[in-house]
Amino acid sequence: MTSKETGPADSYNTQKAAEHLGVSRNTLLRWFREGRVSEPERDFRGWRRFTLDDLERIQRELEQGILPSAPPSHRPNPPRQADPVKVKALPSATSAGASRTAFLRQVHLFSSLTDSDLVALDAVAEFRGYPRGAILFHEGQPVLGLHVLLKGRIKLTKLSPEGREQILEIVEPVSTFAETPLFDKEGRYPTLGRASVVSSILTIPKESMQRLMRSRPGLSQAFLGAFAERMKELMKKVEEATFLTVDERLARYILKQSTENIIENLNLAEIAAIIGAARESVSRALGRLNKAEIVSISKGRLLLLDEGKLAQIA
Repeated sequence: MTSKETGPADSYNTQKAAEHLGVSRNTLLRWFREGRVSEPERDFRGWRRFTLDDLERIQRELEQGILPSAPPSHRPNPPRQADPVKVKALPSATSAGASRTAFLRQVHLFSSLTDSDLVALDAVAEFRGYPRGAILFHEGQPVLGLHVLLKGRIKLTKLSPEGREQILEIVEPVSTFAETPLFDKEGRYPTLGRASVVSSILTIPKESMQRLMRSRPGLSQAFLGAFAERMKELMKKVEEATFLTVDERLARYILKQSTENIIENLNLAEIAAIIGAARESVSRALGRLNKAEIVSISKGRLLLLDEGKLAQIA
């Protein structure tokens, strides 16, 4: 069976079902072989066909049995509006203790913590998978905990009274986000959080985080350091918005984000939010770069043609 299978509009082949669950096709097939999840019905050709009920059932089966061998980026994701599946992403065997703390230490906020602090965090850490477009939290919703983006991209946005969405921040791995509600009196999210692409997120529940901070001063100090760095980043953004032109900011963004001189899935609204400019200004600046044959843009794909000239602008 391949991803070219067709079927009813309300059913999915194995490839599409795996994408909904946030895993690879091979991982889903392995789960069937190992008996971790039950098989769906097959059509007259003998091909598996998944309904939304099948996907929700598989998620329930995954919740009942932790999958220690699946990597964090393969945490199951929910179809449509279902709640995200929560699973413990790191191996639970005692011999894997060192690898767990080493993994958590990759998160900048936790990098200066003691091994004891990291073990305490590991005991309460949860990994959640979200498909593209999934809403993590709504503006005004009570805070769930401390979030760390491990893979993917998250948009933090505000909705105007007219329903227009304004992007305030684009979160890239590996970084924390939406931390402020953990400490203010209201304890509610000031923005809406949405996954721009399939994303994996580590969450420390609010109560667990606050309890650990009271008992472990190292965590409180780490947060103070993180807030200080966030203030420096905001000041740098203000400085760049004040002293650099849109063309200069855009040039720096392209040089930083391009991989082998290519940026896929170009999104003007997201770029505008990142460099602190209006979407229309970014569009005009890209037009100038395209006209000067410094970049080429086609079907949402940017190709950097002259890195030297772009560096001069930056």
